[in-house]
Amino acid sequence: MTIGQELLQELTLEATVTRRYLDSVPFDNFDYKPAEKSETIERLAIHVAEIIAWWTSCINNYKHDF
Repeated sequence: MTIGQELLQELTLEATVTRRYLDSVPFDNFDYKPAEKSETIERLAIHVAEIIAWWTSCINNYKHDF
């Protein structure tokens, strides 16, 4: 298996897990916080969705600057 094939397999798995997580977000209660010091569930969901976009940045730019 090539590195590209391994990366594609990893991204496919990550996308599946991300979709499953986002499907479980209570969109009717965006202000919900899993813990007192946590971000809201809305912000956490956005963060999880953004992680997939980081892969594109890393691949296209050979790095990701936080």
